[in-house]
Amino acid sequence: MWDTFEYNFPKCRLDRRNIINISSKEIPDCDGIIGGPPCQSWSEAGVGKGIKDERGRLFLDYIRILKDKQPKFFLAEMYLEFYILSIK
Repeated sequence: MWDTFEYNFPKCRLDRRNIINISSKEIPDCDGIIGGPPCQSWSEAGVGKGIKDERGRLFLDYIRILKDKQPKFFLAEMYLEFYILSIK
């Protein structure tokens, strides 16, 4: 996926580090942030463990960055499991 992105957008900077290792201070101010959780943890096709899976907890770091940066907008992929958790 990264190779395809870099091929299609050669002027974009792509940070391949794990989100856990990225400080919000390293991210420049911006209007929007796009991200999402690893599908293996959240989708019905994956293990479906959500936040109980180590990969599922990576989404908490995405939220950490959103809180710190306060962009005008953000986009995150929504899984049915997120909705189910919100109504429990």
